[in-house]
Amino acid sequence: MHNKQTIRSGQHFSFHESPDAKTLAVVFSSRNTRPPKFTFWKTFQQLDCHTIYFNSPVPEWYRCGIPDISGGIRGAVKAIQDFAASVGATRIVTVGSSMGAYGAHLHGSMAGADHVLAFGFEPLLGVPGGKTEITINEYQWQYPDISGMRPKNLSVIYGEMDINDTLGAGLLYQRQKPHIISLPHAQHDTPDFLARDETFANMLSALVTGNPIGPDLSTDGPHLNNDLCKFLWRLNAPLVAKNWKAVDEIIKQNVTLAEQSRLAMYMWGVADYRLNQIDQSITKFQRIIETTPLFWEAWQSLSASLNRKSDFEAAIEAGLNAIRLRPHRSIAHLHLSHVYDRAGKADEALEHALWACRLNWSRDEYRTWLLNASDKAAKPVIEDKDIWIKCYDDNVKLAHSTFGAYDVMQKLPSKPWPLAQHAIHG
Repeated sequence: MHNKQTIRSGQHFSFHESPDAKTLAVVFSSRNTRPPKFTFWKTFQQLDCHTIYFNSPVPEWYRCGIPDISGGIRGAVKAIQDFAASVGATRIVTVGSSMGAYGAHLHGSMAGADHVLAFGFEPLLGVPGGKTEITINEYQWQYPDISGMRPKNLSVIYGEMDINDTLGAGLLYQRQKPHIISLPHAQHDTPDFLARDETFANMLSALVTGNPIGPDLSTDGPHLNNDLCKFLWRLNAPLVAKNWKAVDEIIKQNVTLAEQSRLAMYMWGVADYRLNQIDQSITKFQRIIETTPLFWEAWQSLSASLNRKSDFEAAIEAGLNAIRLRPHRSIAHLHLSHVYDRAGKADEALEHALWACRLNWSRDEYRTWLLNASDKAAKPVIEDKDIWIKCYDDNVKLAHSTFGAYDVMQKLPSKPWPLAQHAIHG
């Protein structure tokens, strides 16, 4: 850790000076990081840079500046510029994920930042189904669309399996052609996805040192062509409304465009499942897995379809692969618990019912199912809500150490289902 000195701090901000550093990094927290905590804290404490950490009340979404820094957003921008001058920084960079990406782009553009790095960035607030729906409130008039703001350099990293982040990246690409990197297997959690190895840390280090970001990752552009983006905008509304018949019809009318998007093809499979076209859904999920094997939801959806066909062995293995890719997702454990229950494996059903509660204690239906699974296994439930709350962070770490494995294609069932070889619109 570099010898950083805390200059000033509060519940929503913290300023740190690093001797002889030339770069000031301003880190904007995501909405899931509650004050007084800050996103990427440990990583940036290790980097040779002056650092400002900012956090925002969620409804404000950084549009009102930073609490306890006077002057609203312009006061926060001035605080950035004044701190850079006071420590002799020759470069300013801003970074954030989700809500933090919005703050990094907004403040970085206004502060004249040399580089803005944004993960999972929705530049247009209030798009149906997006993380920013919560911002439709009394603050909506303040900076509702910042896609036209132009920092000196903008890098956007988004998960291709998240429609709102894809729409945001497409809007930015159409308006200003920034450096855009898509992660084909990822959703909104791109930092977590990149943190599986050293890629994420190397990316932040490159931001601080002024080196190219992500040269080993594919740069997007053609994938965000205007026709495809218009198609995804049309698809978004029925997806949010869960109007699966409309989703199916729109995709059938635009198959050529849909085949350019793994997400659209996956949603077509979900529509098939919801419309009780199970064989078709299996074919589509299998094809998605062929090209995007690290996308955990495709495995869980395939598991659900196979479970519907009572192919329990394959359904269990597909459900396990979903958990191997996202060990901390409570819904993946709950789903697998139900599959084990149908397969007559009461002990395994109870095990994953417990994991679902350990990872998401707030869901009443999880606890109800746990009691049901406990009765079927004839084993008492020892843990309770207070323990789950207290041990949540430890349980997440334990889930990853117990189940985490990213080589899922090496863990197919002993009798693998036949992978589809034909065009899925045939």
